[in-house]
Amino acid sequence: MGAGLRTIRACSLLAAGALAASMSACSVGGSTSTARANDDLRRRVMALEDQKRTLEQTNAELLAKVTEHAKDRGQGVPADVLAAMPRCASISISGLGTWLDPSDMRTPATSVHVSVSALDGRGRTLQVVGTLRVEILVLPAGATIVNDAGERAAKDGATPVRTAKSELGPAALREAYREGLLGASYVVDLAIEPLAERNAVVLVRAWFADAITGATHEATKLVDVH
Repeated sequence: MGAGLRTIRACSLLAAGALAASMSACSVGGSTSTARANDDLRRRVMALEDQKRTLEQTNAELLAKVTEHAKDRGQGVPADVLAAMPRCASISISGLGTWLDPSDMRTPATSVHVSVSALDGRGRTLQVVGTLRVEILVLPAGATIVNDAGERAAKDGATPVRTAKSELGPAALREAYREGLLGASYVVDLAIEPLAERNAVVLVRAWFADAITGATHEATKLVDVH
């Protein structure tokens, strides 16, 4: 009888130990799963917070642009502020780049750059937003006339020897802005064959479409190339 009781007690102890071990294992596994779930939840919360900050910044930028657009249209802007706000009133072709390679003056270059300035109502340069198109027409010597105002102009119907064109959109136009000792302008590079003619005349034309005001401006310039 005593041996039987001892056997029962031993079995009971073994069963209790097995149950405890099983419960312990379940507890550890449950804690691991919970920790993993918490980590995943924290990562999702952090990702959502990043998205929220990005959306807030984007909305703030869009709101600033909408506000600026409304001000540009004169909505809610005091009259004196609107009157003092500079806007492009005209454009001017301020220069034509060399036709020679600066590293070797005996070798004709295959590109030329044109400097175009945007001017406000007082004739001062300013930065603008919009689209700028520039065209070069190489005319034969003597293809010019003097108009009634005493200004030199190209003859109507003069056949150009060659032409070159370039167009800059708003982003490219912003990158083309240059400031120097001689002033500020937009520099437009055009690829063109070297001049073979002597005493040729180059007609430069520029058109600017203002994205803010919707106005368009045009300028022309004649340059003698020897």
